[in-house]
Amino acid sequence: MSNKKSKAVRKEQRRRGPQAGEPGKREGLGSRLKAIALRALLFGVFLTVSVYGMSIFWNRTHPPKPLHQFNEKERATFVDILKAKVKPTRSVWLACPVGKPETCQLVKQFVPMFQDAGWLVESGQVIQWKPAHPIAGVYLILYAASESDDTPSADTEGIISSFTTLGIPVQSASAPDVPKNSIGIYFDPDL
Repeated sequence: MSNKKSKAVRKEQRRRGPQAGEPGKREGLGSRLKAIALRALLFGVFLTVSVYGMSIFWNRTHPPKPLHQFNEKERATFVDILKAKVKPTRSVWLACPVGKPETCQLVKQFVPMFQDAGWLVESGQVIQWKPAHPIAGVYLILYAASESDDTPSADTEGIISSFTTLGIPVQSASAPDVPKNSIGIYFDPDL
């Protein structure tokens, strides 16, 4: 068969469509759809992994600044939540690490905030303190209670709520030398 004739036969076959005995045309459509679906699935997985990776990168390069100079709105929110959650039954003492004056300056802003909420701040200032064991972040230093008294008090829950609204994570630790009627709040620069 000549080249022209074979082209004409192929053209005629395409125009008529697949015959019963010719494999490929109908099967090709199904395999093409599978290939498209597979590509769409792989693109979706790629997109999901990319977005997740970018969010991790963003969170690592732009960490939240929990301890900073708070604006009036943040101060008001802190005081309002502290007032709403609990009527204080204990006093608080605020502490910062020894030799970290920049951290102590930032902690000083909490003295009037606690006082505005009706709390008694012992000595009305921030003390420099070195804990017996290294701790990082903000810690509530509580009286070492007995095992039967594990439930957090309303005082501590109110303080924790107030700090978390400002984006400051708070943990708690017990110490035997803390008086029962006071709560210590220690701020380490490594929040």
